[in-house]
Amino acid sequence: MGKLITCPNCGAEFDEELKNCPYCGSTNIKGAEKEYFKRLEGVRQDMEDLHDDAGEAMRYEVKRQGKKLWILFLVLGIFVLLIIGLIMWVDRPSTIDYKESYAWKAEHFPELDALYEAEDYDALMAKYYELIAQKGNSMYEWEHCNFISDYASVYFVMDSLRMEKESGSLGYSNSGLFTDEWMVKGLRVKNKDEHYYTDREWEVLLPGIEVVEKDFDARWHMSPEDYDRFYESLVKYGGWSVDYEMARDYIKKWEKENQ
Repeated sequence: MGKLITCPNCGAEFDEELKNCPYCGSTNIKGAEKEYFKRLEGVRQDMEDLHDDAGEAMRYEVKRQGKKLWILFLVLGIFVLLIIGLIMWVDRPSTIDYKESYAWKAEHFPELDALYEAEDYDALMAKYYELIAQKGNSMYEWEHCNFISDYASVYFVMDSLRMEKESGSLGYSNSGLFTDEWMVKGLRVKNKDEHYYTDREWEVLLPGIEVVEKDFDARWHMSPEDYDRFYESLVKYGGWSVDYEMARDYIKKWEKENQ
């Protein structure tokens, strides 16, 4: 996985190498540009392989057609660059005021660090949401931002399960609970190969993850085939979530069967 970036459209975090945000579909210019040049390099390598392996007649034909092909590539490249330029202009980020960003971090990061060191995670979560709502915040640069964001994901699912137990109401839709529980299950995917969290952070998250997983198994009764299909989607998105449309369709089917 590459560096995580924040979507300027929906605020979600995702791999900077993806060409689109997996949550809202917004174009990631850096990822789109990288994919385009990767494909163009693939075409160039294919042409070189063809040149090396073909016989005299094939090499003659390639040479004869080469000029036309390169003209075509040139026109295509110019067209794609124009499209990328247009997208960059439309989706261009606001100019970063580094002085302002530094001052913001100097003001708020010590308080966040203190709450983190005190292991007051509920207060830290509240402060996180207070700060993330501020325009021009640099919250994503805080060292433990990913942890407290995932802590909040676990917290909200568990709080919804508590509400259901006390009042009989989840507080939001079946589809929302289904995708959020998959998001919590995805924390294991994030932490599987590399230690995405510190040992202490994982100890804090794990009890909530296990509660959510237990509810997931008891509530949705997924077939092994359906589970594998969704798990592949979860891995595809790096543990962040599953395919939204696939989840929506599954819940429609589940609600029909469980009415």
